[in-house]
Formats: sequence, structure tokens, C-alpha cells
Amino acid sequence: MALDLTRRALISAGMVGVGAWSARSAVSLAQSIKGVAYDGAGIYLYPGWGEPRPYLVLPAAGSVKTVEFRDPVAQTLLWTLSLSLCGDFAGKVTCL
Repeated sequence: MALDLTRRALISAGMVGVGAWSARSAVSLAQSIKGVAYDGAGIYLYPGWGEPRPYLVLPAAGSVKTVEFRDPVAQTLLWTLSLSLCGDFAGKVTCL
């Protein structure tokens, strides 16, 4: 599944990269819904506690209960995790 995540689109949504996330700037540029469960591919704020960061979360090939966490800009795979362990998302980011 390919998402159109151009660097320009992510910058305009307040996401320069995983390490450069600024919650204050993103609040005015993006809308997040607190306490959401995984409902398909997209950019999620994870974890649901502490200082959540944006990750591109995609279903893992061959498993309905496993997801891949990817860098939202480069789309490189960071790790794979079972939804039973990582269901605590802080929100899902959508452009206004």
C-alpha cells in the first residue's frame, strides 16, 4: 500500500521528521483525535503516554494483527509490533 507522503506535504502538516516533531506547531496545522485505535494505514502519534511522536503505521505483510512503524518522511521501516502490544495510540494525524 503506497501513501502519497511527500516531504512538502509532511512539512506543511508540521512533521519534518520523527526526530523533529513539534507538538505546538503541529496543533495549528494538523488535527489529531485523542485516544484512537488503529483503523488502517496512516500517520499515528505513538505512544499514547509521555511524548508521542508521529509514525507512519502500515499493516505488516502476512499478518492482520501486526503493524509496521515507519519514518513518516523517508518511509524506512523502524520496527514491527503486534497490535495487542501497541494499541495505545495518542491520536491519528490528518491534514486540515
